[in-house]
Amino acid sequence: MTARSYLYVPGDQPEKLAGAARRGADALIVDLEDAVAPSRKSDARAAACAYLRTGKAWVRINSETASLDLDAILGRPGLAGVVVPKAEPELLAEVDALLAAHPDLPILAIIETARGMRRLDAVAESARVVRLGLDEADLAGELGLRPGPDRVELWPLRSQVVVASADAGLVPPLGLSTPRFVI
Repeated sequence: MTARSYLYVPGDQPEKLAGAARRGADALIVDLEDAVAPSRKSDARAAACAYLRTGKAWVRINSETASLDLDAILGRPGLAGVVVPKAEPELLAEVDALLAAHPDLPILAIIETARGMRRLDAVAESARVVRLGLDEADLAGELGLRPGPDRVELWPLRSQVVVASADAGLVPPLGLSTPRFVI
């Protein structure tokens, strides 16, 4: 079954990770990136490892510390896949090489940069990529866009991601993320 909904949970909050599976999402993403303060990255890696011993989840790594993040989580029984933010062909090739001992581990590539959009076909065709996502907030910021309430300014970018996904034979891309904070 293709996941229709993903729940992002901060990796440094084990109490939230413990209850995340009961929230009703099709898949869980343990976030080591944006949801975690720089001073808490080590704690997030440790909590993600602990969670992956008993729970199943994707893990969103940091593009700047991909090797450290992957060293911490690889080989855990509950690791469903790796979410790569700021996906560009070079970063995806690096992550693929780091995953060499885990040939069946998929990648969900998140487009967040102008370079990622310009190289969209190469991103979609990268090894292990099974799905694309679009981080509209980060991309809009980099492009200097201030989307209105209907976000029409982003429609052409969304369409490009849909076409690239279909052309590469990927699962349809992730839709818009809606931040909802649960305390």
